[in-house]
Amino acid sequence: SSSVSASNQPLYVVDGVPITTENQGDLNNQPTNPLTDINFNDIESIQVLKDASAAAIYGSRASNGVVLITTKKGKSGKTNYLLNYTFGVNQPSNLREWCNREEYLELIDESLNNSVDDNGLIWGWKTPDELKDVYIPGWRDGTDTDWQKEAFQQGFLQRVNLSASGGSDKTRFYTGITYDDQDGILIGNNIKKISGRLNLDQQASEHVSFGINLNMVQTMLDRIVEDNAFANPIQMVAIPSAQPVIDPATGQYNTNTVYYNSLIDYRDAQNKTEVFRTFANIYGQLELNKWISFRSEFGTDILLQHEKNYYGRNTNWGKPAGLCINREVSVYNYNTNNYFSFDKTWEGLHSLNVVAGMSFQNSSSNGTSMEGRGFISDDFKNMSSAAEITSYAGWGYGNSYLSYFSRANYKFKDKYLLSLSGRVDGASRFGNDNRYGFFPAASLGWIMSEEQFMKESGFISFMKLRFSIGKTGNSEIGNYAALGLYDGVNYVGVTGLTPSQLQNPELSWEETIQSDLGIDFGFFKDRLSGQIDLYYKNTTDMLLYRSLPATSGYTQVVMNVGSLKNRGIEFSLKSHNTTHSLKWTTEFNIAFNKNEVISIDGPEIAYGVNYVIEGEEIGVFKLA
Repeated sequence: SSSVSASNQPLYVVDGVPITTENQGDLNNQPTNPLTDINFNDIESIQVLKDASAAAIYGSRASNGVVLITTKKGKSGKTNYLLNYTFGVNQPSNLREWCNREEYLELIDESLNNSVDDNGLIWGWKTPDELKDVYIPGWRDGTDTDWQKEAFQQGFLQRVNLSASGGSDKTRFYTGITYDDQDGILIGNNIKKISGRLNLDQQASEHVSFGINLNMVQTMLDRIVEDNAFANPIQMVAIPSAQPVIDPATGQYNTNTVYYNSLIDYRDAQNKTEVFRTFANIYGQLELNKWISFRSEFGTDILLQHEKNYYGRNTNWGKPAGLCINREVSVYNYNTNNYFSFDKTWEGLHSLNVVAGMSFQNSSSNGTSMEGRGFISDDFKNMSSAAEITSYAGWGYGNSYLSYFSRANYKFKDKYLLSLSGRVDGASRFGNDNRYGFFPAASLGWIMSEEQFMKESGFISFMKLRFSIGKTGNSEIGNYAALGLYDGVNYVGVTGLTPSQLQNPELSWEETIQSDLGIDFGFFKDRLSGQIDLYYKNTTDMLLYRSLPATSGYTQVVMNVGSLKNRGIEFSLKSHNTTHSLKWTTEFNIAFNKNEVISIDGPEIAYGVNYVIEGEEIGVFKLA
């Protein structure tokens, strides 16, 4: 974790396009994960950039690393067809053991008997058994319910993928379609996804090539209502085992439980989210000569999300006549990259690759939410059937980045490596005078196994020593955190303005300087290989929400204050146990990280139940 208030999520880049990864659902209880829309059947490779030099080329948002996802491409030759069908079962594991009826009543009786007065009454009101009649109805009926089993289900998953790839020397293609249907382990949870992809590359002439990557996805998510709230089925484990699922008097789900019976929501409520997602990236490349080329890319990530929640008249939220909530969100993310590349090798000793260019990204989001109450019956769930529209909200916001970057990789004798990079990023989220940041990086590498004294060892097949240092940034805060904001309000039909956010024109980048020392090794013709990494990360000018006295008219403001550090070690090992027709490999990795808040320029900061305290790790609990 490189930040306290800003995001700690890595930057995800699919085919050169930074994609939307922020939650687009209800900010209170029903978050969604846009990464769900990625179809992993189409992925050719995933590369994680986490050392300072590798990540710095993405400067502005690389403090938490970068995940590069590359989708499959066609190859010249015969068309290949692939049909893949997967079937599986989802079920909970490591379930807790809860008190059965006898154990629960034994503990309750012990507690109540310790609380009676001289007259055998609790609170001078009722006997222990009479009190249980009031607060635990049905405990006398001999019921022994395992509420945990009621919350879970055995879910099935099935996935069908059909793809084709191939092409000629001029044209190469990959196309595929996938259908995915998966049940969750909690009752009422299911996700269905349909994905179609076309990747096309065309060599128009000796000097000109172009292509397109297009992916369209529809994701349909059914969930329990008010996910992460008290209606969540797993909350039913708090209901005493002495209470039945079905009320014997009505033959319906028991409404007289100590805590809310979520099975009522499972029957009488719905929570549906439907997402339409389009990933598209087109490029054109011009070979100016055999060393210099120019490439231009334009990518989009368009996300349209529709949410519909209906709470029946018997649910907690829907009483007395039903409640419907509709929510619409649209996110438009555009990105363009334009850069020159120089690649040359001479005298068999020197190799130089240089890249220089610019990129621009603009993201905007708009949404509406509407709530209606009063339905003639639970069979009519559409907003048009509501007797009254009780609330309405709309919003819109956006941000943009403008970047200039360059990178040079030099190799001498295929064993001495030098890399330099620099990136200037401007973000609309900061103050007018502090929007731009400079993020440089450098790395050195020595392929020791190419040295003659190493070649004579016999068992060392590869050995590389490397060191890198670089600066990266973090801008993942509110889109208008530096501005003074006002909200439109109304009171008895009269409109007005109220201040909602204090401005901070000095707000700027949160910066992280990271250094890495690592070694990559391979023994016995790479039958045994691995790597060891030591790293140190120092984050300064942290983006923190600082508390203000409410008498000022504001309760907080975003500022650049404080610092924290991370240091750690990572180790990985891979062995190729057999390399013939039967291939057997084993892998092991382990990592240790120490996180410490160095300063926050003031007293401790509370985030819910977690605290930020100097000298402690991020997110500690304070119990006194």
